[in-house]
Formats: sequence, C-alpha cells, structure tokens
Amino acid sequence: MMPSLSPFQRSQYIMDGGEHCPFCGSGDMTWSIDEFVIVEGRTVVDHKCSKCASEWTDVFQLVNILDPLEPEEDE
Repeated sequence: MMPSLSPFQRSQYIMDGGEHCPFCGSGDMTWSIDEFVIVEGRTVVDHKCSKCASEWTDVFQLVNILDPLEPEEDE
C-alpha cells in the first residue's frame, strides 16, 4: 500500500516545482502522459519515483497564455 502524503509533503512538493519525489526527496523520477486531455483547463501527468517506487499524479492548470509578439511578463 502506498503511503499517504501529509499536507506538509504536498505543499513542499508544490513549492519545489515538482522536481523531487514528495515521498523520499529523490530527483530520479519518471513521468508519463498516456493521453493529453484538457478538462476545465486542467490536465494530469502520472509520476513514479525510481528510488522508492512511489506513484502519484500531478494536476496542471492553465494559468496564462503568452502572445509571441509581446515580451514575457513576470508572474
């Protein structure tokens, strides 16, 4: 059975930008997108840690659109 993420682990993972496993902290992860589907501005990406074998799903939400003719603005 997979361990549950604590609220602290979840917030740390998000603050870290999803670059390390939220369970063990390893940066050795794989991810997959079986089908790129956007529902209500959101899509998901499945992850697996190569070190501890934990699995989780990231949820991505559309937050901005960049016009290629305008300079990028800082968020």
